[in-house]
Amino acid sequence: MKENYDNYKQEFIYVLRMLNSCFVFPKKFVLMHDNIFLRYKIANIHEKDFKIRGTKEKDNKFENKFISIFITDFKKHIPDEHLIIGIKNIKPINCYSDTFINYLFSLMCIGGLYNGKTHSIFINTMDKHKEVLYHELLHAMTSFKCGSLFISGFSHKNIGYGLNEGYTDLITNRLLNNSVYDYKIGYPYESIVSRIIELIIGKEKMYSLYFKGDLSGLIDTLSQYLHKSDVMNFMINLDKINHISYLRLVSSIKDLNEDTYLNNLYNQITLFLYKLLSGKFNECCTFDDINSYLHISKEAINLIQLLSNYTTFEREKNVIK
Repeated sequence: MKENYDNYKQEFIYVLRMLNSCFVFPKKFVLMHDNIFLRYKIANIHEKDFKIRGTKEKDNKFENKFISIFITDFKKHIPDEHLIIGIKNIKPINCYSDTFINYLFSLMCIGGLYNGKTHSIFINTMDKHKEVLYHELLHAMTSFKCGSLFISGFSHKNIGYGLNEGYTDLITNRLLNNSVYDYKIGYPYESIVSRIIELIIGKEKMYSLYFKGDLSGLIDTLSQYLHKSDVMNFMINLDKINHISYLRLVSSIKDLNEDTYLNNLYNQITLFLYKLLSGKFNECCTFDDINSYLHISKEAINLIQLLSNYTTFEREKNVIK
C-alpha cells in the first residue's frame, strides 16, 4: 500500500505540474483525502473547511513548545498589551504538517496557511518552517469575527491583504531578529512598504492598529497626510501587486502587457509613499517635529529606493523554481 501511495502521489503531482503550465490555480487550494484508499480531490477553503483525515496526530501536530518559544520571542519585542489581545487565539490552536502537505504547498508556493474556520495552522516543513509558523501564529493572533465579517490584522474582506501580509512578515522578522529581506520566503516588497508606513505613523500606533484589526483607523491616520481616496487607491494597488505577483510565481505563463501594468502599479506605490512623506512634513509645527521628521525621512527614502530591488521581476530573476 505504501508503494502504491507514493506512486499515486508522484503521478498526481506530475499532473498538477502539467496543468500548472497552462492554468493558474488559486492560492488557497488544499488537498483532501477521504479514506484509506486515497481518493483525492481539490477543495477551496473558502467553500469548505479543510481537514486532513487519516493521519496520526503525533505525525502532524506541532509540539506546544514552539508556541511557548513564540510567546517568549514576542514578549522580547512587542509590548505585552498586544499579546493579551491575541493570546487566547493561539493557546488552543492546532498545527499540522505531513509529507503530502509539504509536496502540495511546495507545488503551490505556499509556506503555511492559517484556516480561521477550523482554527488550525498547516505548515510546509520543507520551507523555513519556524519563520512560517511565526507568520501564521501572528495571523491567528490578529484574526476574529465582527458580525459576519472575518478580520485578520489589516485584511478586511476584499481590501488590505497586501499590507497585512507585509506587516505580518515585518513583525515575524523582528521576532526572529532577521534583518535581511528574502526573495525565497515571505513578502519582501510588501514588508518594506509596511515599514515605511510604520515609520511615518509611528511603531506603537501601527502595532495598536494591527493587533486590533483596525484597518479603518489606519486609513484615517494616513488620511491626515493625503486625501482618503489616495490612501484607498494605495491599498488597492498593493493588493493587486500581491495577487499578481503570486499568480506569476505559480504560473509559467507571462504576459508582456501584464509587465507594463505591474510596472505602473509599482510606480504608483512609490509616488504615493513620497507624497505621504511630504504630507508628513506639512504637518510639522515645531522644531521637535522637524527634527523627528528628518530622522525618519532618511530611513524612509532609503527604503523607498530599495523597493525596486524587491519587485516580482527581481524575484523571478533570483528565485530558482
